Amino acid sequence: MDTALLQRESKHHEPIITESESVFDRLAAGASESLGYNLLAKKYANIELRRSVFETLAEIDVLPFTQSSVDTYKEACVGPRAPWIPALRTFGANLRSIGTPTGILLLTGYILAWVLIQLSLFFAVLFYAVLIIHRSGGPVTMVRRKWVMHALAKYPEPIPDFALQTIDDLRAKHPGVEFFVCALEEEEVVIDPFLVLRLPDGYEHRDYYLEVWNESGFSGRREC
Repeated sequence: MDTALLQRESKHHEPIITESESVFDRLAAGASESLGYNLLAKKYANIELRRSVFETLAEIDVLPFTQSSVDTYKEACVGPRAPWIPALRTFGANLRSIGTPTGILLLTGYILAWVLIQLSLFFAVLFYAVLIIHRSGGPVTMVRRKWVMHALAKYPEPIPDFALQTIDDLRAKHPGVEFFVCALEEEEVVIDPFLVLRLPDGYEHRDYYLEVWNESGFSGRREC
């Protein structure tokens, strides 16, 4: 795929503590020691970890790809979405502005029209599928692409040197960080993997996409 779709962060904006850090730290430590309440201390530690990790990323000049460009790239790799999805979203926005009674009538008509269109498309596709099978003498396999997240230790394919170097550079200073490979797979064949850094974020986690390469024959050098 066209890696030109991917854009790296020019300056990462993380929710870091900029005021009264010592006060916040003391509150977290006090709550943990006297009350056994560790969530505040854990939140502070996670913020400090993210800040420290991004300082390291800036030092090695590997800022993450922007999430919006990653989403655009992923959608382009999988293929075009069903054309009725954007239309349905626009219709929903218009429905709220029209009003409930009129909107219900319009929605009913829209659904009926959509069902008729889908039935027409279904029978058209079915007709051509039967025609192709008849001419080729065998069944036709539908190719499906999907993005799959692999733990780094369980990723079955080679990883290029530049991505391994990024892992080594980060783990040298932050040994507890987790890495994953998010790969586009087509019929269990890996196509376009990302190296993903996973960091704690509140009660959940957040993924940062650091590297990308073409599995079918990566050149060994960073392309984006």
